[in-house]
Amino acid sequence: MSKILGFLVLSITLLFGCSPEVKTVSLKGTIKNSSAEVVKIFNDDLDIEAEINEGIVSTTFDIQEPQYVNLRLGRESTEFYISPGQELIFSLDASEFDESISYQGEGSEISNYLADKFLNNEKGQLSGKELYSKIENEFLTHLEKQEQNSIQFLHDYSKEHDFPESFKTLEEQNIVFEQKNRMLSYESAHQYYMKNKSFNVSEEYQNSIRAVDLNRANLLVAPTFRGFIKGQLMNKAYAEYLANNDYQKMGMIGIVKAQLDMIPDMISDSKVAEFAANSAILGHLSYGSALGIDQIMNQLKSMTASPKVYEKISASLDEWGHLAKGKEAPDFEGHTLEGEKISLTDLKGKNIYIDVWATWCGPCKAEQPALFALEEKYKDNKNIAFVGVSIDENKAAWEKMVSEKEMKGIQIYTDNAWESTICNDYLIKGIPRFILVNKEGKIINADAPRPSSEQIKDILKELAGEPLLTAL
Repeated sequence: MSKILGFLVLSITLLFGCSPEVKTVSLKGTIKNSSAEVVKIFNDDLDIEAEINEGIVSTTFDIQEPQYVNLRLGRESTEFYISPGQELIFSLDASEFDESISYQGEGSEISNYLADKFLNNEKGQLSGKELYSKIENEFLTHLEKQEQNSIQFLHDYSKEHDFPESFKTLEEQNIVFEQKNRMLSYESAHQYYMKNKSFNVSEEYQNSIRAVDLNRANLLVAPTFRGFIKGQLMNKAYAEYLANNDYQKMGMIGIVKAQLDMIPDMISDSKVAEFAANSAILGHLSYGSALGIDQIMNQLKSMTASPKVYEKISASLDEWGHLAKGKEAPDFEGHTLEGEKISLTDLKGKNIYIDVWATWCGPCKAEQPALFALEEKYKDNKNIAFVGVSIDENKAAWEKMVSEKEMKGIQIYTDNAWESTICNDYLIKGIPRFILVNKEGKIINADAPRPSSEQIKDILKELAGEPLLTAL
């Protein structure tokens, strides 16, 4: 941990040392028909891996208040609810994950409700394409019916199991915001499925989203309310990032800066505002890089007092140290369509713009037109090489897209997808990721601007040896 951040964490811990009482909870389970070695237990505040020993899981952790928690086994996941001091026992059969999971112990009725709620919601559930292809009024009508169905299921279930009124009130809002999160996704999803980038929701639709009161700290325990805050903030910040060159000059950390700038205007409740600031930086660190964090530290300090945030920043800075500007770029290799093996080392002598992508990645494909334009512009330049590195699990899908789109530059396929050398060494947790390496094999930027940004145009001009235009 850096000295400055270490001192800051200690100071905040001392200042806010009188926190709510923490109590231990116990989670035990029996798992059948699974080859997994661990289960993951997580939410915004928890991140635990519990070992599975001969089909048995047993773990404890500390919480301060009742909360929704996710349990993931392999690619399957479920949600349960647990209170301080509670012992919760579960059993499941991985071959029928959702249908088999059940809970025992005091207070287990709520977790069983959540499992049954998922199955109830699955009845007649539409695929993403079916849902988001609907026209606006039909989409909203469908969401309203889903919301009413879920709330009715909650009321019927709670009558049989005598839920606390506090949970029923909370869960009703959790259901409401589940649908509001779908509203946030509608415009971009409709554009994607209908292949209509010019589509926009109505002003009335936008106003209904803007009218949602975010200053409700009592709902922060509801995961869908948290999700709505994050989604609403990210949507607005990303739009501002794309429109504001000052944010783009900062790199991807500029999106976090845009969020921090917007929070005071969107949120007046101090607890909700702090949650939003925490989420902005922690979300970025989970999928982005620690590069450029120094640009927002003073503002972040004024908005959050969470030791967890600064501990995460410090750990991320340490983790990203080997990817700082001027460091030796970690080598990686892959194979071209023709089967030729190419490594980063083979390309020394040129400045390299690397695109880490996959055929299934929507944002990756959205950057392709801008990337192809850059490749065309510099196709005869001896100073720059463009390298596309696919992390697809399905090699045939990569081969098909590269061939059909006649993708230029050096296109290579690397084995092991997310566990590939390039993902591990460059700390890639989300794509697309763009990387700039100079002629000597040193890092220029391990989280470089995207092809659609204005910044990359000036950077490539300089690397290509072209004169830059300067302001008069």
